[in-house]
Amino acid sequence: MGRLFGILILTSLLVSLNGQVLFDDMGDRQRSADLALQCMKTELQQFSQGIERMVMKKLSDVEKNMETKIDQMETKNNESLYTIQTEQRLLRQEIESLKTNLSKMYSDCADILIKYSVKRAEDGIYNIEGLSNEKKAVYCDMTTDNGGWTVIQRRVNGSVDFYLNWTEYKNGFGFADHEYWIGNLFSLSLSLSLSLSLSLSLSLSLKHILLNTRVDPKVITDAIKKKFA
Repeated sequence: MGRLFGILILTSLLVSLNGQVLFDDMGDRQRSADLALQCMKTELQQFSQGIERMVMKKLSDVEKNMETKIDQMETKNNESLYTIQTEQRLLRQEIESLKTNLSKMYSDCADILIKYSVKRAEDGIYNIEGLSNEKKAVYCDMTTDNGGWTVIQRRVNGSVDFYLNWTEYKNGFGFADHEYWIGNLFSLSLSLSLSLSLSLSLSLSLKHILLNTRVDPKVITDAIKKKFA
């Protein structure tokens, strides 16, 4: 019986030991699983935080890039606006200058030289204004005797018919860049408003005779009027 009791005690001890080993093994596995789960949670959290930081950085970069582009666009718009305003201001100044020049037309070719001496020796077509405020294109001789001569009659090759009636001579005819007569009325307007000298340039065959003399142009105008009256 004592032997049997010893066996029972030994058996009980073995059962207890096996149960403890099994319990210990299950506890280790549970702790390992918990530890692994905790590690996974930590890694997922770190990964999520990393993704969040990366996304936030991207968003920040995009925002900064957009702000930079907006600033650049605003700068360009401001520069364009300034350029437009400058061009408008210059255009207004030019228009005002043109208005001023138009309101102060040249009375004759000599007046042009007085205001713009650089035009000396530049023969050509210029616009002048008579006493009646009539604007007319005339040929200016800027070379002969220091220039400033308003050409009232010009012949080049005889292509323009000068055998015309009184009305034609009164109003003028032809073209200033070729052959023309300035017109009795306009010639009279010049003679009334200015103290003039008359220069007659005559061409006979191949010989050119230049006659300069001071006369009253009104005398010539009256003579022409009497002739065609």
